[in-house]
Amino acid sequence: MTKHSIRWWGSLAIILVVIASVELIAYLGTSILTHQNLIFSPLYITESYENYQKRFLPTLGWPPPNYLEIKKDFYDSSGSRQTPAFPDPNRTPARISLYGDSYTEAWGINHANTWNNVLSLMLNCRVSNFGVAGYGTDQAYLRFLQNSQDPAEIVILGIFSENIKRNVNQIRNLIHSVDICQTKPRFILDDQGKLSMVPIPPLTASEYYEIERNPGRFFHHEFFLPDGPSGRQLAKFPYLWGMIKACYFLFKNHGRGDTYEDFFQPGHPSQGLKIMTAIIKEFCHSVQTRGKLPVIMIIPTHFDIQIYQNFQTWNYQPLLDRLAEDHVDYIDAGPTIIHHLNGDDPRTLYSPNLFYHLTEDGNRLLAQILYDFLTIRKILN
Repeated sequence: MTKHSIRWWGSLAIILVVIASVELIAYLGTSILTHQNLIFSPLYITESYENYQKRFLPTLGWPPPNYLEIKKDFYDSSGSRQTPAFPDPNRTPARISLYGDSYTEAWGINHANTWNNVLSLMLNCRVSNFGVAGYGTDQAYLRFLQNSQDPAEIVILGIFSENIKRNVNQIRNLIHSVDICQTKPRFILDDQGKLSMVPIPPLTASEYYEIERNPGRFFHHEFFLPDGPSGRQLAKFPYLWGMIKACYFLFKNHGRGDTYEDFFQPGHPSQGLKIMTAIIKEFCHSVQTRGKLPVIMIIPTHFDIQIYQNFQTWNYQPLLDRLAEDHVDYIDAGPTIIHHLNGDDPRTLYSPNLFYHLTEDGNRLLAQILYDFLTIRKILN
């Protein structure tokens, strides 16, 4: 072998070692971007198909069909979270009802200190709580539609700002890592800008076990599918190319990764703002059709509060602007929370021990905000 060929093979070996090393580093780096939901790796679902079928609610996703039986210590016979101030919904029908997600449900707070129970005591009437942890605005609206026996005169829709991501999601495992399979319906907009519901696809056992690696085969309207408009990349060879594309997306989003505030921008590819606004308007219309009064209540996250304290702007301001343009009445809890904090750390109201849900003080503050709104406007006599 000549010296020239030795040098050639030596250079090639060095190049291959460098490429392999870079690819190995990129492979290891994908785990970091996976935690930021910018790289997709197979979903971690350990739940059996049989258990999924028992727990699965076709019209809403969850809670399970027999939730009133298995969680008697949490729900009352009406399907509301227990309300100690007025424990029997048949004896004392609700005058106000709440729909929304875990912030409406008052996740992590005992029944006596939830904002619906505190408000019940303040108004001396039953306030039912139909909030369900993990819901999007879409599921909250659908739950109201299905709850035709709700006797309340006033119906509150709690809007947790991060719901804007959940509204364009079909399989929750793609935005929140859990070992059970959480599928849900969602709404899309048709060519005329009208809401059209996409139901949860029925799955056979073999299809169910394929979800982990190929969710896009069954959930065609899932915004967070890899290699789609969300910017999320599929973890595959060459890993370096996937990392470059994911880092470009991270750079475009100013280092924030897979967050929710950009979804409020009118031009976002998810159409999150249009869809959320349309759901809210349909909710109001449905409530009014039943002869009830709809009230929209915006509940900011602790991150929203931090951003406002630093920059005096709300992440969800485009939603407020759109609701105002469409003449949709709403309560924004944000300004009152800011005033209450008076510059203090938001964690005094949003506890890390509760995964940044509202504390008992935060629940009392929400109850006070709604109480002031109802009494000032003389809505509830």
